[in-house]
Amino acid sequence: MGSHDHATSDAIWIVKKYDPESHLVQFYKIEPQEKIGVVTVTCAELGAERTDIQVTYKYIALSKTGESFIDAFNEDAYEEFMGEWQKLLLKYFDSKDK
Repeated sequence: MGSHDHATSDAIWIVKKYDPESHLVQFYKIEPQEKIGVVTVTCAELGAERTDIQVTYKYIALSKTGESFIDAFNEDAYEEFMGEWQKLLLKYFDSKDK
């Protein structure tokens, strides 16, 4: 499976859409020679201290390497990746509370 480690390849991040009223942000993640991703993040308040966050990724391959990554980025890989991402975010926000 392809790596989801953001440090494994050079990437260019561009904000595609920022809509604070809708609690939405979209980014292009361009990894030259590999793939282009569109990352969409939407947030919905669930309570005073709870937020529902939806994150979607859509990829376009630019090479065989990108195709291999996309082929391996199935539902299980996505769930594993998002679980890791969630742990990192919770750790970050917990450190801000102290």
